[in-house]
Formats: sequence, C-alpha cells, structure tokens
Amino acid sequence: MLFTESFLLRYFYWSLFLGIFGACANPRPITGGAKDTIPPKITKQIPLNKTLNFNSRTIILEFDERIKTNNLQQELLITPSIKGSFKVREFKKAVVLEFQEPFEPNTTYTLNFRKGIQDLNEGNVPPNFQMVFSTGDKLDSLEIRGKATYLLTGTPAAECVVWLAPAKDTLKVEKHLPYYLGKSDKEGVFRLQNLKAGTYKLYVFSDKNNNNRLNPEQEAVGFLEQNIILKDKNADSLNLMLALSDKKPPRFLKMRPSNTQTDKTILDFSKPLQKIRLQSIHKLAYQINEGGKEVALFNISQFYDTLQVNLQAIDSLGNVLDTTAKVIFLKELRSGKSKKEPLKFQIKNVSQGEGILQNFHLEIVFNKPILQIDTAKIYFYKDSDSLQKIPLLAKDYEWNEYQNILSIRKKIEFQEKLRLQIDSAAFESCEKELNRATKENFVLKQANRFATLKLNLKTQEPNFILELLDEKKQVLRSIAKEKIYENKIIWEYLPAGTYLVRVILDKNKNGRWDKGDYEKGILPEKVIFLPKAIPLRENWEITEEFSF
Repeated sequence: MLFTESFLLRYFYWSLFLGIFGACANPRPITGGAKDTIPPKITKQIPLNKTLNFNSRTIILEFDERIKTNNLQQELLITPSIKGSFKVREFKKAVVLEFQEPFEPNTTYTLNFRKGIQDLNEGNVPPNFQMVFSTGDKLDSLEIRGKATYLLTGTPAAECVVWLAPAKDTLKVEKHLPYYLGKSDKEGVFRLQNLKAGTYKLYVFSDKNNNNRLNPEQEAVGFLEQNIILKDKNADSLNLMLALSDKKPPRFLKMRPSNTQTDKTILDFSKPLQKIRLQSIHKLAYQINEGGKEVALFNISQFYDTLQVNLQAIDSLGNVLDTTAKVIFLKELRSGKSKKEPLKFQIKNVSQGEGILQNFHLEIVFNKPILQIDTAKIYFYKDSDSLQKIPLLAKDYEWNEYQNILSIRKKIEFQEKLRLQIDSAAFESCEKELNRATKENFVLKQANRFATLKLNLKTQEPNFILELLDEKKQVLRSIAKEKIYENKIIWEYLPAGTYLVRVILDKNKNGRWDKGDYEKGILPEKVIFLPKAIPLRENWEITEEFSF
C-alpha cells in the first residue's frame, strides 16, 4: 500500500478526534499505589515496521498512555542520514514527525528513538524502540557490531558517535555527517543495522559538542586500519580503541605584561603545554604556569626595549610550535606600586604513602624559577641526633629545565626519623627574593604497613613500557623493558588500595606513548591492560602473570 501525506494526516487527526472524545466519555479516576514502571506501548504506527515502498514524509506514532518527548531532535538517530530536518508535533498520546525533504528512493531507513519518547509521569522509556522501513521494494539487512574502549584508561567509550560512510565517498569525519550514524551504549557496545552491501570506513569518537562530527583537538577517536567490506555476511566483534589524534600544534595567542608587577610578562597559548623552550639575546627565566596554557617570563636582565624571543612549544601529544614572539616588560605600572608574589615552596615526598625509605626521593616545588642555591644551608638530621649535620651534596640533587623543581635523591641510613632543614637564604628566586627557614620531618616506612606486587611477564615484544596506575588512572610507577630482568618485576611499598597495570608497546622506542593519525589510517601505539584490577592490603604480597 502506498501512503500519501493527505491520507496519513486525515487518518491521524480523525483517530485523535475519536480518542479525545472517547477519553472524555470514560474518565479515569486518580489512584495511588506503586510507582509506575511500565513503559508506553505502541498502539498504532505509520508506517508499520519493515514497511516497503514508503513514500510519505510523515511518520505517526500512537501509544497506550500519555507521553512526552525528551530532546527528540538529539535522541532520534536516523540512518542513513537525511537531507533537511524534521518537525516534532506532540499530542497527549501521539507523536508526529514531519520531514522537510523526501526520503531517498530505494533506501532502507532505521529510526532509533533511544530515550526520545517517555511516559508523562515517570519517564519510562520504550525499550529498544526503533522502526525500519524502505522506500524501495526490499530491506537492506547487513549490520556491524563492535565495542569502543578508551585506549589509555581501558574504560568503555560510552555514548560515542559511530560514524560510517562508503569508503569511496569524499566525506571527512571532521567536516561531514556520515551516511550511517549510531551511538555506543554505556558499555561502549555499538550496532548499526539494515546496511547496504558495500565497502565502508568506520570511526567512533567522543562527540563532546554533539555535532556528530569529529573535533580532533578535543575528542578521542577510534578507527580501523582497513575498510569494512559488507557483502554476504555481517561484520561483528569489531574493537575500536579511542585516543586523541590531534595533529595541530599549540597556537601562540598573545603577550601581556603583568598588570600587578614589573619585569614579568605572560604568554598565552591555545592549549596546555608539556614543554616550552625559549631563546633570546638577553637571559630570561620562565616557567609553565598551572593549567599549562600560560608561560610566565621574568626579566632578569633588566632589559626594557622590545625583545624578540624564539620559542618552541610542545603539547602533551608531541605537537610542536616553532615561532617567534615580541616581548615587552614594564619598568613601571600605571596602577601604582609593583606587587610581586612572594617566594613560596612545597616539599613533596615522591614515594607513595606515609614515610620515606632510607634511599629516598624528595621534590621541592617553587612558585617561580630559582637562580641561586646555597647547599651549605640545606642539610639533614637523622633520628635523635641533632648535632651531626648530613650535608646535601652536588650529586644528590638536580633541577628541572625551568629551575622551579629541585629533585633530591639521597641515601641516609636512619632508623626512625629524618629531618630536612632549610635555612633562610638557601634559595634566591629570579626576582631576587630569599626563602624563609623551614624544616620537614619524615618517618621511616614500615614494611608491614605496605604491600608488594610481583609481576611475571610473558611476552615476546621487543620494546615496551610497563606502568602501575591507581584507581584514578594516574601513573604511579613506570619502567622500560631494558630495565626489567628476566621479565620479572617487584613493586614494593605500595599503600593499601586498588591498582591497575598496563603496558605500552613502544614501537619506536622513544620512551613514551605516541598518537596515531586517523587521516592516514595509522593506529596509535597499542596499550594493553592486565584484565583485572588488583586489590592490595597492608602486609600483602601478591604475584600476577601478565601475558601480552
């Protein structure tokens, strides 16, 4: 049967008229009782599911109870993609969709309503509510199924866009809507049904801005090295691993002299930086501020003309910006007296949990670069001995490249307590400030308060990096293959908690994970997680096998 616009609308409005008067003649009493958990049921539907030769632009859905729409323009997934948009007309027990443009001829369409229609009072959603129809004389029946996972965390890629288009098309995932569109569920599982036979390119990405197009600067993407060929059988068990694939280097936005103090200027960038390198004819101190988008420059040369600076900015994915910037430092402020931020620092125990080992690692983190250090004013006392100073030697410490983090690695054979003493004027900042005296007390780690994790690795991989993560997916410990003896590793002094283990297959042996290139079909370096989380308690020793 061929459906026309006038027939559908006359049928619907006549049915709606009878329904309204029928409802007035048989009013329902308001009743109490248990919460309604039953979703609405379809009583009438035009077209019927799996209808052939459908040629209307109107779809009608009637239900057995009062309903409401829930952001239906976003929730309704229509594949393949349609031209134009559609209007939603909402009635007490019905929804009418009116499409601006006709559907393509000889095409199978799938409408997945997801959570777009709910009952009025409780928001119950019809389960797996979708309809299929064809504008031709047959239904396409092929499908793809798979799962999407975030590569670096091992967590399901939930509510991500599944983007499928014929491989021969010139559609680009970052610019165009796909031919077929889907979404992964809360477990990262996805399924596209009623597909035509053909060769396809597939992407899955986290659609943060809800535009069904990839924004590679902010959205993780997963893809396959080769196209999918659908001919006489479905494609299933597809595993896509999502990660950022941004290739754009950071952009230098502007230079702005500080409005609170002289001799300090800020450089603003478009994205957080991992590293920054500066060169100029006059010496500068600089650091990356918290958040990563700002770089603070300090005028230690007292030069007040315009200064040209060569800079190299590197983001977390290794994208590099090489450019020059013109920098100006203010000698005086219009607003009055310069107010420099006072020199501050924090002493951090790098090892996890309470206490330190006899072979310990500390960090002193400053809020600005340090130009001078007087190690004679930095020393230790052990246990109850308050007379014998243990000096900080040149071999015991090193600075980071910005001179704002001092890393101390030293071995002192103490039994219970260790005190770090920093006298006044031990450090001089880039703004000629001196620190105040301080001290920090540490206790010796007690082995029975910690756990030990032993790993036996079964692998033939030539290059890899093994990492220990906490529940928040933060890297706690890391070791490269060349430092692992006989594929065995022991991680000691771990606080009670739950841990994850992952391995990065470091193909280019550069000591870090490298992104892929979705445009060229180059996958990112593979990351494999130990299949289970490892709970550890005090005084436990656990051995796990990890095959990869």
